[in-house]
Amino acid sequence: MSSFNNFVLLVLLTFTLILVIESAEERRAIPSEEEKKELERLLKVINKPAIKSFKVDPIACTGLSIITL
Repeated sequence: MSSFNNFVLLVLLTFTLILVIESAEERRAIPSEEEKKELERLLKVINKPAIKSFKVDPIACTGLSIITL
């Protein structure tokens, strides 16, 4: 019975190893030129340059009042 359990364990481990190797190969696929261009386009959309200054309308700020105690 012990040898049967070892055999089943060996088969399961082999099956698991094959699945892990197959999934790792799929993740290593080199993207095509079209996919690279699409990724670059999406990165440009996401990585917009930061705003260096803010324009404040002084007329819009007149509604603010300072409360002192």
